[in-house]
Amino acid sequence: PVMLVTTRPNSSTTMVMPSWRPQAVERLNHQPSAVNSRISNTAAAMATSFEQIFVYGSLKSGRSAHHLLAGAERQSNGWLEGVRLGSAVGYPMLWRGDQAVNGEVYRVDPALMPQLDGYEGVPNDYIRLERQLRDGRWVWVYMHPSAGL
Repeated sequence: PVMLVTTRPNSSTTMVMPSWRPQAVERLNHQPSAVNSRISNTAAAMATSFEQIFVYGSLKSGRSAHHLLAGAERQSNGWLEGVRLGSAVGYPMLWRGDQAVNGEVYRVDPALMPQLDGYEGVPNDYIRLERQLRDGRWVWVYMHPSAGL
């Protein structure tokens, strides 16, 4: 299972895990075609939308795992506040804290996120949180699992 946590204002902490709900599919089959069309259009729109990810360690340009971001579009760098940068087992790691860290921001296809999650060892080694940068952009960032508490 993949653990994703959002910290946007006015939302509760959310853990998202893939699920299969046959009863929802059965109900969907009885809905008017306009509803099915709207759902299909939403799925198509999601497939072409992009995510932004904040990287500060091995995924950065020139580092050992940057090749995993092949095809991603580099955005302007950003500052992530309320963190502490350290290392765990030789890898850079962010915890909640009182510092700010500068990192690279990339626009990536959502289909790439499971591959990045696998590389980062989500949910055991890291978790992926949605956080707001100093400039207001919302990005995904990999942090120590205790950051989701």
